[in-house]
Amino acid sequence: MKISSEMLVSTIEGRGNADLAGMQQNNGSYPKLAMDLNTTIPAPIALPEQREKMSDRVLGNLSTAIVLLDVELRILLTNQAAESLLQESFAHLNGKPFPNLMANGNLLVPILEQALTSDQQFTQRQFTLLMPHKEDVTVDFSITPLRDGDGKQLLIELIPMDRY
Repeated sequence: MKISSEMLVSTIEGRGNADLAGMQQNNGSYPKLAMDLNTTIPAPIALPEQREKMSDRVLGNLSTAIVLLDVELRILLTNQAAESLLQESFAHLNGKPFPNLMANGNLLVPILEQALTSDQQFTQRQFTLLMPHKEDVTVDFSITPLRDGDGKQLLIELIPMDRY
C-alpha cells in the first residue's frame, strides 16, 4: 500500500479527508507536513571517541560474559558479566591464564589451542566451570578466533545456564 501525503497529514493531524481541503494553502501544500515523503534523513555519525564510549557501554551491559584472551591464553579484557560469572574483578583477572581460573581448566586448553591454530569457531554446551573455593557454574560457551594487528586473540562468550 502506497502512503500518500494526504494520508500522512490525516494521520499526523488526526483529521479526516474532509478537513484536508481546508488545510490546503494556495500552492497546494499542507502547512503541517514537516518534510517531503521522499526526503532522506542522514543517520548521525558518531566520532571515534563516541563509538568507543558506546562500545564500552554496550559491552558493560551485556548479560553474556565476554572474555578476550591473547595467544598465551591470558585474559586481556572482561566485561561486568564475566567478572560476575568468574567471581573476580578485572583487576585480579587481568593477565592471568584463563584455564588456571578453574579446577578443570586443563580440559579447555586443547579446545582453546585448536581454535587458535584452526581459526575455527567452537561452541560447547553445558560445560561446568569448577571454580576453586567458589560456586561452580554451568555454561554454554563459544570461542571465536580474532585477528588483530597485534596477532591472534580469542573471544570467549559464556552464557550461564544456572541463571535460568
